[in-house]
Amino acid sequence: MMQNHIVRRRVITAYLLFLSPALIATSDPPSEVVTTKDQLPPIVRLAGLHDEPEYRRTIAGRVAELVHLAETTEDPVAQADLQLAAANLILAQGLEPICTRMMLGAQPDRFGPGGDESLREMLDRADMLIADAERLLGDPVREAAPASATLKSVRGRLDILQPFAEGLRAYLLPVDAAGGAHGARRAASRLSVLLEHDDLQVAAAAALWQAALRGTEPDPAPALAILEPALAEPSQQAMPYPFFARLLRCRILAAQGKFAAAAALLIQLEERCTRWPVKEADRPDYLRAVMLVQTHVLADWRDRLDAATQADERQWCTDRLAAILAKHFPDASATVARLNPAVPILARGPQP
Repeated sequence: MMQNHIVRRRVITAYLLFLSPALIATSDPPSEVVTTKDQLPPIVRLAGLHDEPEYRRTIAGRVAELVHLAETTEDPVAQADLQLAAANLILAQGLEPICTRMMLGAQPDRFGPGGDESLREMLDRADMLIADAERLLGDPVREAAPASATLKSVRGRLDILQPFAEGLRAYLLPVDAAGGAHGARRAASRLSVLLEHDDLQVAAAAALWQAALRGTEPDPAPALAILEPALAEPSQQAMPYPFFARLLRCRILAAQGKFAAAAALLIQLEERCTRWPVKEADRPDYLRAVMLVQTHVLADWRDRLDAATQADERQWCTDRLAAILAKHFPDASATVARLNPAVPILARGPQP
């Protein structure tokens, strides 16, 4: 039995080596060199985000501007729409940097240095704005204009943003999810209504966040059932959500101990980056995002392998890690693709 296990491991390793011989050949570090998890890329820079504190201040300023416009608007439907635009901005872009990093497997400080608002404060503010909008669209307004197309449109945006806000809170701050794991599952269930939405971005984002929430459960089957197959052709209209959904599938597999399957899929995603439906200039950032997830999977896999009986597999992981770091993360300037926006932008408000 043990011999069959060792043979199977070696066959898997041989298969992985076959998938990407070129990358392995780029670096041949001495066998005694071991890349520790501390040497993995830290909080890698996000593409186009050169000054994160300033970025957050800009978002906060725009949110304040939209809230001020809402306060000076007499029409309750227009006021609610501005409130939703402010909440949408927080969820879609204010929270995006940490959403991107956590989707890529990093575990940074919950918001990072230099932030003007804490993560919880931002989520609280988004919830408050959505609740205010719901109050403004209450029974008196519905009874006064039951056939109003504008009212239906604004109410539709509210019905989309509410489950996204609940889902992001349950994922980013699981301690806030009422009932712990059950609360996270309820938040995931609320996103179900959006999975068949006509807007492809709404549907794809709902699937991504629902799978992320279900992926925290001991049984990965529900999360994997939500996600598209990793090697399926993604929808260009739904990007960037299909890309991050494929990385999430690999991370869920690795978290369940299926490291060989996760690594094999990531290597194939790496090779398919040239065919992703993204701008040509963005391809290097998408490729580095794949490689970043791959470094975490390889490091975790190596740490689970027995040094005495699985030395060859451990060495393969070590060599590939060193090759990836040397080729794709040679210094701190390497950037990765972003989950931008973290949820679709449905309400913008008047342009500043």
